[in-house]
Amino acid sequence: IREARMAALLVADVYYSVVPGREGLHFHTDSGSSFCLLAPETPGVSFWLALDDVDACRGGGLEVCSLQAPENCTVYQLRRGDAILFSRHAVHRTARWRRGVDSGGRRALVG
Repeated sequence: IREARMAALLVADVYYSVVPGREGLHFHTDSGSSFCLLAPETPGVSFWLALDDVDACRGGGLEVCSLQAPENCTVYQLRRGDAILFSRHAVHRTARWRRGVDSGGRRALVG
């Protein structure tokens, strides 16, 4: 049996920042985003590398929905340097900031 191999590519990388009072990106997939250079059906993963601590209680974190049950979403709490890998077809967004949060912000490298 001959094994098919695909070359690993880093297609896009972005510095992303969101501050309290701003919504950030709404629900989207990276396979359908405007900065993705591959055909939408191409398999792959997206990454999100936290440059700041992200406390789920404050908001502003990454919310990722299940491919099998899109109504089932998880908001991730991360420490600076933590990374999340998820399907580039998964619906995700910047989680809403909690009311009354007025300081700090959240930065990440995404791709």
